[in-house]
Amino acid sequence: TAFPLTAAAFATDFYEKYFEIPYPGGRKIDHIAIPDFASGAMENLGLITYRETSLLLNEETATQAERKRVAEVVLHELAHMWFGDLVTMRWWNGLWLNESFATFMENLCLSHWKPEWKIWDDFGQSRAAAFRVDALHSTHPIESPVNHPDEVAELFDVISYEKGCSVLFQLHQFIGAETFRRGIAAYLKKHSYGNTETHDLWDALEDSCKLIDTNSTVNAGTVPVRRLMDAWVFTAGHPVVEVTSADMNGFVKLNQHPFKFLPNDAETLWPVPITLRVKVRGVVSEKKFLLETAQQVVYIGDDFDWVVVNAGGSGFYRVTYDKVLAAKLTAQVQDNL
Repeated sequence: TAFPLTAAAFATDFYEKYFEIPYPGGRKIDHIAIPDFASGAMENLGLITYRETSLLLNEETATQAERKRVAEVVLHELAHMWFGDLVTMRWWNGLWLNESFATFMENLCLSHWKPEWKIWDDFGQSRAAAFRVDALHSTHPIESPVNHPDEVAELFDVISYEKGCSVLFQLHQFIGAETFRRGIAAYLKKHSYGNTETHDLWDALEDSCKLIDTNSTVNAGTVPVRRLMDAWVFTAGHPVVEVTSADMNGFVKLNQHPFKFLPNDAETLWPVPITLRVKVRGVVSEKKFLLETAQQVVYIGDDFDWVVVNAGGSGFYRVTYDKVLAAKLTAQVQDNL
């Protein structure tokens, strides 16, 4: 129990500071391992219950995968003490936000507790699993209507957890870490001991964007968070952004369309958060903007060396480059990517 106890102590302190709200369960948070427990764990306030393999761990013999699993579950359930228990979804259609947010926070907290684990790189595998399911015609939107409680079980999948976490991380990286944190804290304070709809969180984050953040590389005040997130949450699938050389020097052309494994006639458009990294005459810089049309020509600099779209990989979309742009990127992969 030493490893999960250390993780829980760190996480409780981290969350109290991040959310700007003391732990809402008083002076008690028991973590209990139960044989043959049906779920991985359950976020009962002050009495979190776990499957034995999700809590107990021998540090002398445990594999890295076992350490990661226990840390993630403990941090996930503790995040629910605020996001899920202190503030609760109004109905089951909001389940994704409950679980996606706890999945996001477990990774964010773990990245601070164990930075050497490079957990966001590791999360790339989870994001890839969500990509695969989301490229099928049988995928579903992150948030779907729930007409009967029996339908709830259908929502516990990689779309609700991993894709939901991915679009939250996409927003976090686009508007900036402190802007995001500030919005989350305001949302939890405003709705403590109450029930919410998904848009309540988007409105809090949009309000936070309107506050000046000199450290942000995007004009966050102009980010339409509610419109952006509604598009990603209520629309099934994801886009591929094709990057091609434009006719004029210093420009590239971006095209977006839905990505599917099988032929698809859909003409869905997303507001795609683009983080663009470019090297021009030896100088590397970044800029952020929303791609909201099917096609957009972007100026990146005369005689540029190379360009990366979705720099950092936080965007939940795929990117392809024409042969000329791809060759510039792969000429020195370790430096350019």
